[in-house]
Amino acid sequence: MKLKTLSLVNFKNYSQLKVDFISGVQCFLGRNGSGKTNLLDAIHYLSFTKSAFNSTDAQHVCHGEDHFIIRGDFDFQGAERSVSCVYQNQKKTMRVDEKEVLKLSKHIGEYPVVLVGPNDIELIWNGSALRRKFFDSMIAQIDADYLQHLIVYTQTLRQRNSLLRMYASRNDLDKDMLESYNQKLISSGTTIFKKRTSYVQEFLPLIKKHYKSLAGDQDEDIHINF
Repeated sequence: MKLKTLSLVNFKNYSQLKVDFISGVQCFLGRNGSGKTNLLDAIHYLSFTKSAFNSTDAQHVCHGEDHFIIRGDFDFQGAERSVSCVYQNQKKTMRVDEKEVLKLSKHIGEYPVVLVGPNDIELIWNGSALRRKFFDSMIAQIDADYLQHLIVYTQTLRQRNSLLRMYASRNDLDKDMLESYNQKLISSGTTIFKKRTSYVQEFLPLIKKHYKSLAGDQDEDIHINF
């Protein structure tokens, strides 16, 4: 799968832009603040249906405008496909070959991408939450079942926390209701943990290989904690 062209209208600092890609490695050169990262974020939109940096779609509209359009033309296993994301009237619409994607989660993984940026050094420096998010983004693109469990877990956790705050404000507790949320968290959480562990076991040899190429023949044992 290769991205052939990228077109932007009113996206961030681009009022209008079209980029044609050739085969091989692509490099964007420009001054700080010129919009290089915005191009990468537009590609991320076409894959994940959202920004890699800010989940609020309205904040990616070019100043003074009321909508944005991102379109990518792909060579998909020898066939041409177009993917577009349109945000207008506070609504986001994804289309593949002009056909609307009715469930955005089903789109994730169809056009896989991994964004690597300068802030990724925090994967090593900071806590495990950022590492879990990094691995979640990769696993979700190759395992649809993992993505669905991740969605269920995240939504259930948010609802459970809201319920606990309500109980605290009322000085009351419905144990049966709370237990129903706990069971959903346990079910999805167990699946997520097992799949993460399996993926990390496959990923770890690559980490060790590249670490050795940087650090030389040291006896340090490398682990991934999440």
